[in-house]
Amino acid sequence: MSKQINKVSREDCMEAIEFLFVQGYVDEMTSDKKYYVSKLLNKVANDYKIKLEWNTLEDDTVSRIS
Repeated sequence: MSKQINKVSREDCMEAIEFLFVQGYVDEMTSDKKYYVSKLLNKVANDYKIKLEWNTLEDDTVSRIS
């Protein structure tokens, strides 16, 4: 693995996904904030091969992780 510019562990990322996605705190954000945070969550999830399933019926609200 290449050297990290910004030090962050896998555990830190998983904790952030749990807090923001699983517990639904993304749903409490304004649409602009939700849009950009969802992009970051998707990128991190992709890096760790985690599928985040967004409920697109309600403007990218949280659904589940698979």
